[in-house]
Amino acid sequence: MQAYSQAGHIIANHSHSHLNFNQVSLAQYVDDFSLTDTKLSQFSSYKKWFRFPYLREGDTNKKRDGMREVLQKQGYINAYITLNNYDWYLENLF
Repeated sequence: MQAYSQAGHIIANHSHSHLNFNQVSLAQYVDDFSLTDTKLSQFSSYKKWFRFPYLREGDTNKKRDGMREVLQKQGYINAYITLNNYDWYLENLF
């Protein structure tokens, strides 16, 4: 990770355990997220961007809004995502 950071690559938070937010409590999810923030904050290229694993923002409004509040309070943005499924297309051809 240090080599990536020193090379100028952006490092951001995608969780510690890649939990499915639809299957765990808000408290468990926040703990996992916070652990990652602590570990990654040492890197100079760390950005407070968070991408939800599986792009799942919670299966209830309470969980969704709770996590959004945590992100806002800690100065995070909900990271963008781009998709290019061309690799899957080629694999299907083979």
